[in-house]
Amino acid sequence: MRAAIVENRDRPAVELLAQAADSSGFWNRLEAVRSAASLPADQLRILIKIDLLAFDRGSPGASDPVLAEFLIDSLHARGFTDVNLCASADSSFFWAEN
Repeated sequence: MRAAIVENRDRPAVELLAQAADSSGFWNRLEAVRSAASLPADQLRILIKIDLLAFDRGSPGASDPVLAEFLIDSLHARGFTDVNLCASADSSFFWAEN
């Protein structure tokens, strides 16, 4: 899979995410993983790790809930319904603890 960087402040972020997923081969790779696992789409478990510790709309360093919802909806539309979100402590946890 290759990375895709899409930037255009004149288009909605969900359109850019959809374009990045398509141009990076994300959907093809996900289908290949599903096929290799010999599972129907609704039984493939998908875990999305997003940054739940920070939110600043427009910041490239924080997760936008709208994009997370769009990704989940897009997965569901393709039959991948076992989708969960998770978070974990990041490096700021360690310096904040001190």
